[in-house]
Amino acid sequence: MRIVLSNASSRWGGVHKVTEILARGLQDRGHDIAVFGYPGGMLEDRMRDVAPFEPILKGMDFHPLVLARATSALRRHRADVVLTMMKKDVTMTAPAAAALGVPVVVRHANQQPLGHNIFWRLLYGTIPSLHVTNARATKDTLLSSARWLKEDQVRVIYNGIDAAPFEEAVPMDLGLPGDAVVAGYAGSFEARKGVIELAKAWSSVASRLPNAHLALFGKGLLEREMRAILADAPRVHWFGYHRNVTSALKSLDVLVLPSYREGAPNIVLEAMSAGAAVVATAVSGTPELVRDGIEAKLIPSHDATALGDALVAVMSDRVLRDRLAAAGKARVLDKYRLSWMIDAYEEVLREISG
Repeated sequence: MRIVLSNASSRWGGVHKVTEILARGLQDRGHDIAVFGYPGGMLEDRMRDVAPFEPILKGMDFHPLVLARATSALRRHRADVVLTMMKKDVTMTAPAAAALGVPVVVRHANQQPLGHNIFWRLLYGTIPSLHVTNARATKDTLLSSARWLKEDQVRVIYNGIDAAPFEEAVPMDLGLPGDAVVAGYAGSFEARKGVIELAKAWSSVASRLPNAHLALFGKGLLEREMRAILADAPRVHWFGYHRNVTSALKSLDVLVLPSYREGAPNIVLEAMSAGAAVVATAVSGTPELVRDGIEAKLIPSHDATALGDALVAVMSDRVLRDRLAAAGKARVLDKYRLSWMIDAYEEVLREISG
């Protein structure tokens, strides 16, 4: 097949990782892959020597110049099928594909409802041949928010992961004492990630556990507010954005993910593969990836007190941490192998393109 993956986001994140993984995996299966994306971003850099990259997705929704460029690129690559990765792609690459008669699969990475007005119905109800989500929770949200969608129009394909690089990674040297127990957050500093609750919870954790350390990997709009809240809190370490997430996760005892909303977060699978225990909020697809008390400690969102108590419970108990970490590794190998995700996308794309 000649497959176009479209990712219009300018910021690197979990969806970009999946885009790269699918490009490499489908290319290895013998398919001709082209990636449409934002010019000058990390995805363009990561696609060098992997697949042709078209840096054309920059501009307003339905911008005539972007649509013209997408149309030209689709013709040039003689696309059999398009897989859109971001919401913005549905207003850029997807209309151009539909006008050329190229089938479109729309992937929904996060648990977000569709709008009720006629615009959303026309956009998401007529252009895509199929919708794909990475969690049952996201599928349920789509179907409940868009009554015009039918159950068989939405498929669930869980994220897969190659666990080996995380298992074999060399831990990052954080410069901490030998007895340090390290909880870490890795991601963007934005409201929906619950980072303010984490900042508010940390003083309580640090006061109860003198060897507890918090490692923060990332950047974002809320960093200034987080730093203000954590100004007097002990043992907080800011490492900024790190491209080598494998080594960062390998250095953690506990991954903390206090989100309000997710899809099915890859960072949870990556942390479990690296051997970290997981403390996360029971939102969106996270409870589908991990089970409370078995592979992770799950808590309500928007609750700094519950977050602090959960971190203390896991960070203070080595036996519990080891049990969660071991179960997490086994869960990844049992349920979320990368080859199974590639199989599922290949099957869907072949079905739609045929």
